[in-house]
Amino acid sequence: MSHYDLHCPYCETDIDDPDDCYAPETTYEHQCPACEKHFVFTVDYIRDYSAAKAECLNGAPHDYKETTTFPRQYTRLRCSMCDDHKPISDARRAELKAQDEAQCAALTKPNHPSEPTEG
Repeated sequence: MSHYDLHCPYCETDIDDPDDCYAPETTYEHQCPACEKHFVFTVDYIRDYSAAKAECLNGAPHDYKETTTFPRQYTRLRCSMCDDHKPISDARRAELKAQDEAQCAALTKPNHPSEPTEG
């Protein structure tokens, strides 16, 4: 398809897509800027699918990876093949929570030198 997906049915002029016409199964009226005749059109959407192998759905083990989450203690495990997800273990959650708390403590630590000592 060209940049112009709408063409006047009378003179075949390419017409910019109208910004306010997007609902499917709706008939819109439009006037051609070239020949000035009125016509109607509808909006159609094309389905597009992307397929990928999911060996875990065919007997192979899931390929769980930790999600990128902050705070990290709310991390989950998500299968990279089928998108299945499950919670992390309590031990891992505690480990991540400790890391979160250490990171927050480091960020809130004052950035000034120690008090001078008397000499």
